[in-house]
Amino acid sequence: MAMEIRRVITGPNDTSAHDQQILCVAYNPQRREIFTGSQDTTIKTWLSETGELVRTLQEHKGWVTGLAFSPELRVLFSCSIDGRVLVWNKGELIQKEKVCQTKGADSEVPGGAVKG
Repeated sequence: MAMEIRRVITGPNDTSAHDQQILCVAYNPQRREIFTGSQDTTIKTWLSETGELVRTLQEHKGWVTGLAFSPELRVLFSCSIDGRVLVWNKGELIQKEKVCQTKGADSEVPGGAVKG
């Protein structure tokens, strides 16, 4: 039987990782970081080896519903029910795009392209 190491992510002083439910997770294998997105509108970065909180990113106005890390570009993409896709590099917001805005029940207006 193989042994397995498990870590529990908690906030400072063993508080909850987020104030509300975690909705999405991404991983940066280069820096061994775990990103969590939550209903509390924040993205948190954790060290995967220790579970230590590295930083909290606060730019979204709604639940963070998706995260994707690109090893090639070395950026984190986040999306939220606020209709925005944000691009992050080492905790700094480098681009903000409005993806769509609902005008009526069936119509959407696309936003701009994400710059590389």
